[in-house]
Amino acid sequence: AFCQCGSNSTARAKSAIAAVGSGSYGRTDLCFYVDGTADNNPVTAADEKVRINKSGNVGIGTTSPNEKLEVSGNALIQSGGNQIKLENSATTSLIRMEKTSNGNDYMIIGEENGVSNIKSVDQDIVISLQDTDGSSTSMNEQIRVRHPDGKIQLNASTSESRGIINFKNAAE
Repeated sequence: AFCQCGSNSTARAKSAIAAVGSGSYGRTDLCFYVDGTADNNPVTAADEKVRINKSGNVGIGTTSPNEKLEVSGNALIQSGGNQIKLENSATTSLIRMEKTSNGNDYMIIGEENGVSNIKSVDQDIVISLQDTDGSSTSMNEQIRVRHPDGKIQLNASTSESRGIINFKNAAE
């Protein structure tokens, strides 16, 4: 299917949807083409923007997607709610970004209640690890990079931290 759009007699087909052969027995990929240039040239294979291959993988900016969704280039994901999650098949958060009701921003990498995670808390960067003795599944904050002074706090989950490391410019 082609779309011939424009307001004059020199309009050319600048978009197309096509079935492109990708194997025997009539197997095809479904491709979407858009030519955004202001000229009289019609859409060509070089104008491909999206492809759904015979395996059901969707590619944006790639002609050979290897995953259910593969994006070549920048992508913007917006959430209408307070969270964006990337989860595995067991619905365990691998990456979660959230704005909590008290206004804190969190980005958790790894399971929140798993072996380890990295998150941003009140503009500090926090690395937490699970208890190593196996008797508890609670997370203990191990390292905190404080904002705005940049100080590194070790064993930060206790009220008496084991130490703070200060880095200074050699000129100071």
